[in-house]
Amino acid sequence: MCTVTIFRSEAGFTATMNRDEACVRAAELAPELRGDLDGAGWAAPFDSEKGGTWMGVNAFGVAACLLNAYQPGESLLPEPAGQHRTRGEIVPAALA
Repeated sequence: MCTVTIFRSEAGFTATMNRDEACVRAAELAPELRGDLDGAGWAAPFDSEKGGTWMGVNAFGVAACLLNAYQPGESLLPEPAGQHRTRGEIVPAALA
């Protein structure tokens, strides 16, 4: 199960998250800065297999997180034929 924790203070906020770990999931990559470094940049860790991300923050202090929700009968495992795009594209699109 994925969880998000947000701690707000006068100085800003801290957001932490764990992602839904499957035994077959590759390790994530360390966070890196992407986008325009003059103010529209954003940072996030990345999935080493598909390149997407489940959490990030942009230069304006906006954080985005993606939680999993599975319908009854859906598999928690990756689709073997690779025909589906990764949900990890949602967070970068929101932060950009």
